[in-house]
Amino acid sequence: MKIPGYTIIRELGSGGMATVYLARQDRLTRSVALKVMKPIAMAGDDFTSRFIKEGQIIAQLQHPQIVTIYDFDSTDGYHYFSMEYLQGGSLADEIKKGIPVARTLRIVKQIAEALAVAHAKGVIHRDVKPQNILFRADGTPVLTDFGIARTEQRNAESMQLTRFGMIIGSPRYMSPEQSTGRPLDPRTDLYSLGVVFYEMLTQQLPYRAEDVVSLAMQHCTEPIPRLPESLAPYQPILDRMIAKQPEDRYASAGQLIRALEDFANGTLATSLDDDATQLVARGASVRPPADSGTQTASASTDTTQPVDSGTQGRPLSERQGVRLMTLLLVVVLVAGIGLYLARRPPPEPPGSIGTEQLPPAPPNRAQTAIQYEKLAIEHVQKAQYEQSLEIVRLGLASAPDDARLAALQGLIQNRQEVERQLAQAHELLRENRLDESLARVASGLQRIPAHPGLLDLRAELQRRLEERTRQQADALRARAQASLDAGRHEDAMTLAREGLALLPGHRGLTEVQTGARLASERQAAVQAALRQAGDFLAAGTPERASEVIERALEAAPNDSQLLDLRASVRQQSQRQLEQRIAELFEQAQALRAQGEFARGLAAIDEGLRLDPDHRRLKTLRDEILAAQEREREQQVADFLKQANTQFEQRDDVASLALIEQGLALSPDNAELLALRDRIDARRRTEGQLAEILRDCDLKFPLADLPVENAHAAFDCYAEAFKLDAAHAPARERIGKIADRLANRAESSLKRRQLDEAGNALKQLQAIAPDHSRLENLNKSFQSLRNEMLTAQEREREQQVAAFLKQANTQFEQRDDAASLALIEQGLALSPDNAALLALRDRIAARRQTEEQLADILRDCDLKFPLADLPVENAHAAFDCYAEALKLDANHAPTQERILKLGDLLANKVETLLKRYQIDEAEHALEQLHAMVPDHPRLANLTKDVRKDRTWIPKTRVIDGGCFQMGSPATETGREDDERPHQVCVNTFELGQFEVSVKEFKRFAEATGYRTDAQRDVGGLDGCWTLDQDDKADAWGYRSWANWQKPNRYQATRDQDPVSCVSWNDAQAYLGWLNRETGGDFRLPTEAEWEYAARAGSTTTRYWGDALDDHACRYANSADAGHGWADGFPCDDKQEWVAPIGSFEPNPWGLKDMLGNLWEWTCSEYDADYTGSEQVCAASDSNDPRALRGGAWESGPSTVRSAYRNRNFPESRYSFVGFRIARDSSPKARLPAGNSGLLLGKQSGGIQ
Repeated sequence: MKIPGYTIIRELGSGGMATVYLARQDRLTRSVALKVMKPIAMAGDDFTSRFIKEGQIIAQLQHPQIVTIYDFDSTDGYHYFSMEYLQGGSLADEIKKGIPVARTLRIVKQIAEALAVAHAKGVIHRDVKPQNILFRADGTPVLTDFGIARTEQRNAESMQLTRFGMIIGSPRYMSPEQSTGRPLDPRTDLYSLGVVFYEMLTQQLPYRAEDVVSLAMQHCTEPIPRLPESLAPYQPILDRMIAKQPEDRYASAGQLIRALEDFANGTLATSLDDDATQLVARGASVRPPADSGTQTASASTDTTQPVDSGTQGRPLSERQGVRLMTLLLVVVLVAGIGLYLARRPPPEPPGSIGTEQLPPAPPNRAQTAIQYEKLAIEHVQKAQYEQSLEIVRLGLASAPDDARLAALQGLIQNRQEVERQLAQAHELLRENRLDESLARVASGLQRIPAHPGLLDLRAELQRRLEERTRQQADALRARAQASLDAGRHEDAMTLAREGLALLPGHRGLTEVQTGARLASERQAAVQAALRQAGDFLAAGTPERASEVIERALEAAPNDSQLLDLRASVRQQSQRQLEQRIAELFEQAQALRAQGEFARGLAAIDEGLRLDPDHRRLKTLRDEILAAQEREREQQVADFLKQANTQFEQRDDVASLALIEQGLALSPDNAELLALRDRIDARRRTEGQLAEILRDCDLKFPLADLPVENAHAAFDCYAEAFKLDAAHAPARERIGKIADRLANRAESSLKRRQLDEAGNALKQLQAIAPDHSRLENLNKSFQSLRNEMLTAQEREREQQVAAFLKQANTQFEQRDDAASLALIEQGLALSPDNAALLALRDRIAARRQTEEQLADILRDCDLKFPLADLPVENAHAAFDCYAEALKLDANHAPTQERILKLGDLLANKVETLLKRYQIDEAEHALEQLHAMVPDHPRLANLTKDVRKDRTWIPKTRVIDGGCFQMGSPATETGREDDERPHQVCVNTFELGQFEVSVKEFKRFAEATGYRTDAQRDVGGLDGCWTLDQDDKADAWGYRSWANWQKPNRYQATRDQDPVSCVSWNDAQAYLGWLNRETGGDFRLPTEAEWEYAARAGSTTTRYWGDALDDHACRYANSADAGHGWADGFPCDDKQEWVAPIGSFEPNPWGLKDMLGNLWEWTCSEYDADYTGSEQVCAASDSNDPRALRGGAWESGPSTVRSAYRNRNFPESRYSFVGFRIARDSSPKARLPAGNSGLLLGKQSGGIQ
């Protein structure tokens, strides 16, 4: 179906005779609701007429709460008209969610206003129900669907379009008269609105039944249901709206509106007589009401005509003829009255006419008089006094002696006079002539003391007179206050007394009177203080005068005389102070010149106590202190110089005495303190050295020191060198030890005692390697040794060499016992053989290492039993066993255990990959690489992780937290659905990029999936895209696109974000991804999306608030560089959609969160933010889903973190895509020192 000038997007709803579509009006590029009559309706003219009539009715009703019609036409046999598109949902939807009472009252009032406009145009809607009340985006309610509306006039243009015998409307909301086919007037719409009102308050219908007939009977007969106690204040309004009889309802929509306003203002009246608006049956005469407080005329079919009062002006003969005619008609009239009384409704009880004042009726009273009395009273009750008097006159004409009729005539005339006086009193009230109005009221109350209108008016007049008196009293209070403020205390008290005579107890006047009295008393106290202060000044004690003034100022802080006197006293005191300070300054200067710095400073201190901020005193004080400091420093320097001289001369006593004198002048002088420390240190060292020498001399007397004790003696004396490396007495004693060793070596050589000489020379070499005789003695020793070496000795050396070789062989074969046995044999021949001793040490060290290795393995095996070791303890176990490798890098038992740890990690990687926990698997793989880099399964596992990593969109971990969702009222571009509110989200993962064409292609190829656009789901063709060069409508929407070719002006690339995908398509992709990987991927909730997009920011966009070139660094959006009007003032270098990740990320590492493509969320859109933004929509929900982020063609107002878009699950556009999300699971962490990235990417999320 093609409608010229419109592009149909999707069906919104279908009714009995027409279908409504969401369409775009091409010329104006605006969304509209297009109502098209169904082809079946062409079978009858009545359907066509009703359809046309609906368009005509809406066209003549111009009001904000009535849907606006744009166009009406027909084409190819289809009648259609376009209206404004109301995208805020229906009242039925809102009722399901629950509506606050305050908003309920606003909606009812606004719909009543719409009905008032319709009724004023003679249109009765006849189908008021929640489904026909829709909302604009700003929440404004709008009355729609005038398909069964009709006009009240009966003419050719408003012919009855309802089929004969049919009752049309919605049974749940129909009034009793509508459901029973009786004549209708506008009050039927008020009944239907009342049913809607009840349903809005309670979320239930007032009447429910299994069938339509039973439901109609309940509307006609069942009592009005009671509201719950919490809603009881609204019961009077409800009772009027859904009263069974039309005459018991509000007489008009305007009356209902005023009742709602009165309720809001707390002045609601519950009776039927609160409005003078009349509903009169067609053809009946209309008479204005006598008073706004009397009951309104009803819309009944009573055809009684008022008696023509014009007969009073006719000639006497004519009046007599009339009376004769009246007497002749009495019999007929009596009969007619009887018939009338039998057929008319039961009479209402007498009102305020005072019938109890009538004389008793005689037993034989004429029936005609009785009937006339009843008729007259009924007209009085309707405020029809002239008609009532005329009926009484007729009655008296037939029964001139009837006392009750004569008395009734007087009562009516009395009542009429009272009403006249009431009207005059109201008029005088309007002219603000209150006293005259009150006199009229008093006159009326003398006639009818209990007249409610007079009593109410008297109360109002009394209130206004009281208000006038109060105003007069307030005026006197203002004048009194002005006099008080001006210091005219007596005038203020006189005015206050005058006001209190008018209105005793007036709080403001009482306060002014009290204030004037207190002010007068304060003034007297001030004068007394002034006199006392003057006496002190005359006595030369200004300080006493100052004390008196300050005490007086506490009571009168603003008194000018006190303030002036205080200033004068202060000036006098200041002059005396300045004179004393000048004397002290001159005195201090003189003392400085005399070098008496201390006395000079004392004078300055006295002056500064008088004036702490005196600049010249402070300057002089600084100069004296500086001179004093220079003198002191010179003295200290002299003491230091003398003390250093005595120290160098080692006269510590004299040096210390000088130091103490210097420190007395400068206790913190660093050089003096350091010199004192040096003296103390030298004294302590000399004591220690003396003690060392004394001890060594006792232990090792050099006169007869055995050679074997020489080295021990050397070690003893060498302790002195640790305190003083140049200590001469110690060096002297060590020289003597060396000489004794040299002498022993020389004597041993002479005696050819080679071993004894060698031992002495060895010690001499250790103690005094530069001894003057050592070289010659060594030469003599070698010569003697060579001389004494025999063939037996050479054989012994060969044997030792053989033992050494065999021992090394056994050592290499790790037979330490055999090796040690051979070493012992060799040492028996050559005890000092260095090679044998070194090999023995190596064996001992290896045995010690093996014991340590055994301890390490035993400890690690206990801490980390490999049979049931948790994977998270693998690295701790590795660190434990790695301690063994520090001792022996090739230790086989340790390597065997580490290999088992590698197997444990490899199994964990495989398990994680099967669960599609890629990040965790990657961490475990990094641990395996760090522990066992040559593990046989490492290469294949690395390949598997890389494969899964490239196959699935990358995610970032977003730590949970709370944030302010929505936008402040001051944000530029803000929409009404961005209410700021606090939201908390749990930790989750979010795709770092939007899902790419390559990733979606893998899914489509694997499953053969065809998107909603490819299958034309939802009655929509293809995917909507902007067509730049379309001949009919440049840059208009066209539906030729799909995900493989969303744009004919740019080739589709694998790294482009996939678009032309509906919400349903995104769910299909995620379902496949979860089946293939065992994952639990989903779309983000609307709250998660905004939390991640903001990335901790509170600005309009995560890069700031300003409209500047920052936008082109972070987002692909509408920019000035590509000719977008009102775009961002920069050039982002992208004409259409950009490859994923082309722009800088937000602070949490997420790319393209704003711009490039709109992104689906999993949440239902709710304009009021009532919680759906924090959860995913049910899978079977068809409500609109929230879209976020803006796209490449979006401007600044929509490229905002808080901006919300929405569309139905089956909709698809070339600028809409999605990104994946899922709940977060704990990550494995690499230990310190092993956090290298195995796959060359950053694993982990925002931490």
